[in-house]
Amino acid sequence: MDKYLREVPSITALITSDSIYRIKRRNIKNQEEEEKDIRKRRNMRVEEERTNIDELHTLIKEQAKVITQIIKDQHDYTSKCNKGNMKNKWIFSKSSY
Repeated sequence: MDKYLREVPSITALITSDSIYRIKRRNIKNQEEEEKDIRKRRNMRVEEERTNIDELHTLIKEQAKVITQIIKDQHDYTSKCNKGNMKNKWIFSKSSY
């Protein structure tokens, strides 16, 4: 039908304000739906990012606790070794007199 109408220029079709309104309305509706989809995708990305950040915070806290415990253990061990060395130095210094 479209091909026939294009070949015969004497046939014209009136464009009414109703048909223009429907086309505009359809375009506006499509745009609104696209915007809603975009907002949904953004919200999903934001939620994913928040979840990832929360997980990272949790991991960092756990690692900080482990590192703190390791440092504390090393300090305790070093303190014990130093106390033992001080006793040995005291004993050696007395015996050398």
